[in-house]
Amino acid sequence: MRSVILKRKSNNQFVIIIEADGYRREYVEGNFETAKARAIRLKLILGIK
Repeated sequence: MRSVILKRKSNNQFVIIIEADGYRREYVEGNFETAKARAIRLKLILGIK
């Protein structure tokens, strides 16, 4: 199963969690718009609608 999750870690930090085929990675972004754009790009790359 593949998933991309965008969560708020603290007031100015957002975490993007990628889980795909036993692989898990977390990215921390300081800006919501940047985090949202990265999450959308990752979903497109992984083929998630």
